[in-house]
Amino acid sequence: MTLLNAHVLKPATAREIEAMGLYAERVADRWASGWPQRTRALERQGELLRAVREQAAREAAIYSTARQGGENSHLADHEVATLFDLDPAPPG
Repeated sequence: MTLLNAHVLKPATAREIEAMGLYAERVADRWASGWPQRTRALERQGELLRAVREQAAREAAIYSTARQGGENSHLADHEVATLFDLDPAPPG
């Protein structure tokens, strides 16, 4: 799988994010499409990979917890994000 917004990132950065897995790719794509300048700034500062890794882990945990037991299994991802006050934007 390739990042949809790889044109925003350096090729090496995009490859490292792809190696992190699907949640990391989703986070990076969302950030690059919604906040390209902030995403590039994080990359220049050397903070992007750490931030993507942390956000991907946070989202994976939240979505897993939210749907555990099935009580929130009917909710869309954006509804779960709102319920758990998950910020979709990159830090900064």
